[in-house]
Amino acid sequence: MLDISIRDATNNRHSLDEVTRNLYTRFYKQGKGFRTADLLALFSEAGMPDINGFYQRYINGRDSLPYEQILPKAGIAVQRTSQTSLVLGVSFGGATNVLGGVMDGGPAQQAGLQAGDTIVSVGDITVKPDEDWGPTFRSRYAGKTGPVPVVLRRDGKEMTVNVTPTQRTLTRLELSRMTNPTPKAAKVWQGIATGTVDK
Repeated sequence: MLDISIRDATNNRHSLDEVTRNLYTRFYKQGKGFRTADLLALFSEAGMPDINGFYQRYINGRDSLPYEQILPKAGIAVQRTSQTSLVLGVSFGGATNVLGGVMDGGPAQQAGLQAGDTIVSVGDITVKPDEDWGPTFRSRYAGKTGPVPVVLRRDGKEMTVNVTPTQRTLTRLELSRMTNPTPKAAKVWQGIATGTVDK
């Protein structure tokens, strides 16, 4: 995205390669390190618009990267989809019925599940050591709230605990080439694909 931003702002006359080359010649070859301010100055020199704002928002800060705003400048279409699913906060070891770990502060840990527990069933789903029961669980309990009984074995004893799943939203970005990019976007794409700039 930095490369696209530079190429778009300079009509493909400068690129991220210029920044890295200048880092190499002006700092590494001179036997000295560089500060963040030095790096940002090289970006500005290459034509990156508002590099300080970009750095503060997306690198130093926590804002989501602006894929939809920047990638189309290189003729790349962005399709964003979100899916919400239930999460117990567990991970598995070799078998899909033995807990490899529980997420700190997650629903499973709060309910008392521990690494090494053997899961017998989750709700009305029988858990087997060689089958991924996660998709069935997420499908069957989607949209439901409240605790789900989990039957487990620990130290040879069987017990039931109630786990209240939380919801997690996963966002997926699908990238594709635009069929009719602007001439400028097509030029930026060509520059990135070939590693060249216009003189």
